[in-house]
Amino acid sequence: MNYKMLLTNRCNVNTIEARGADMAKTITVRLDETSYDIFKKAAEGQKRTISNYLEYAALNFTVNESIVDDEEMKEILTFEKDLKKGLKDISAGRYKVIA
Repeated sequence: MNYKMLLTNRCNVNTIEARGADMAKTITVRLDETSYDIFKKAAEGQKRTISNYLEYAALNFTVNESIVDDEEMKEILTFEKDLKKGLKDISAGRYKVIA
């Protein structure tokens, strides 16, 4: 898969633009009536086809849930030492449960 993804942040809404050099692939998805209606209304609201909306939504979710930007990773790594110490304390039984 050869995607060039561009992540932008406009008005606190992450959007994705994906351009594939490969030919598009077809998948089949089964949806119950309620889910279909939700996706249909969401697609109409963005003036997209349902398949285009599903592609956009799936990519957007995957990128936002799976990828951490450099700033966020830096913040996570600042807590690494404390997290490791906490895990050692738990393993050694050095903790109290406060109710």
